[in-house]
Amino acid sequence: MKYLPDGAQMKAGDLATIEGKMVPSMVLMERAALKCVERMHKEAIDLRNVLIVCGSGNNGGDGYAIARLLMLEGSHVTVVLAGREGSMSNETRLQRNILRNYGIEDVSEIPEDCYTAVIDAVFGIGLSRIVEGHYAALLEQMNSLSGRKIAVDIPSGVSSTSGEILGTAFRADLTVTFACTKRGLIFYPGADYAGKIFAEEIGIQTDLFDEWPEVAYTYEREDLIQQLPDRPAHSHKGIFGKVLMVVGSRGMSGAAYLSAKAACRTGAGLVKIYTDEANRTVLQTLLPEAIVVSYREYDEKQFLKELDWADVAAAGCGLGTGEISAHLMEALCRYARVPVVLDA
Repeated sequence: MKYLPDGAQMKAGDLATIEGKMVPSMVLMERAALKCVERMHKEAIDLRNVLIVCGSGNNGGDGYAIARLLMLEGSHVTVVLAGREGSMSNETRLQRNILRNYGIEDVSEIPEDCYTAVIDAVFGIGLSRIVEGHYAALLEQMNSLSGRKIAVDIPSGVSSTSGEILGTAFRADLTVTFACTKRGLIFYPGADYAGKIFAEEIGIQTDLFDEWPEVAYTYEREDLIQQLPDRPAHSHKGIFGKVLMVVGSRGMSGAAYLSAKAACRTGAGLVKIYTDEANRTVLQTLLPEAIVVSYREYDEKQFLKELDWADVAAAGCGLGTGEISAHLMEALCRYARVPVVLDA
């Protein structure tokens, strides 16, 4: 299972690590920078001439640390401070001073050059306002530059909660995010701006999410396999569940076929398709393992008999909005005494 926190939830994880585990935030920042550099090497990013644009928050501190690590590896780095110097977090100010001690000064405007990589460390996951003015122009300029585009934690301008584009946003080829993939990275349109997403472990405490039901999560393949019940060898199809598929109006056999096939593939013992008579031949040909019961008109007695047979029902796929479909849906919602899955 993978958690998908938003920015506020992830910041709570940061704080729990810093205050509860006594891990200095600078340590987390250094780990984040190291993971970004490692990932860029693994993805074969050309790092000969790199532009790093930093904000004044901790996302910018990650950017300054990345610049130092790349410089020590021999890259030519150009660092732009996009935020206000007076608004710098303590960690970002310290990272900036460390970089200066290595002889690298930041600038306030992007110099004209042919960059091989452009790194976005402007806003991070805390952004909630519309990007406009100077910052909007800066992100558009970054998007127009040559070179691969890399976002640190999240592309600037993407809401970490909803994936909404807050005015404008950085378009990344890859995003290196930390501890967990943020919710806004998998919701569209934010996912289009993130490119390839890599969630890197840097030591942030996430077990507190176990107690927070409001934190979204997604299952991985291994989780789904563990959810499936054991299938004893001494068994038959009648003990693995009976699914009634109320699908497919006239001429909509494709949706009926695909949904019923999915029921078969996921391990249902018996699958019965309740569909318009016009779909019978097609479905019996494409899915001979399913039982097909068809209708020409609405017959509530027949439908309730089929519903009583089922352990679970699914409805809606290709069902349409006609009169018969309306009767079927009404009866299903009114009389079903088994779990029902409805297609949107």
